[in-house]
Amino acid sequence: MEDLSRQVSELGEEMRTGFKELRSELKSEIRSVRSELKSEIRSVRSELKSEIEGVRSELKSEIEGVRSELKSEIGDVRSEVGGLQSEMTVEFRAMRAEMAALNRTVLAGMLGGFSSIIAALIAFGL
Repeated sequence: MEDLSRQVSELGEEMRTGFKELRSELKSEIRSVRSELKSEIRSVRSELKSEIEGVRSELKSEIEGVRSELKSEIGDVRSEVGGLQSEMTVEFRAMRAEMAALNRTVLAGMLGGFSSIIAALIAFGL
């Protein structure tokens, strides 16, 4: 019986030792996996930052291109508007000259008509 008791005791001790070793190995494996994960996370983070900077740079370049195109378009529109204003100014001046000539003709006709009326009134002694 003592032999069985000793064997059970040895077996128990071996199990405790085995569990301690297993626990130590598991802790070591967990530390290793944690370190690998941290390293991988840093790598992915770095790659993502690089990609984001690339996209940001591309977008800035595209925006500058669009801005340049819009400035050019605005310049073209301003030129067209300036041309239209010049045309309108010339047309307005021509219309104003025509109106002045028409006013002179109407006034001359009215004065001629008044002169005839006045002459007729004088002729009738009024």
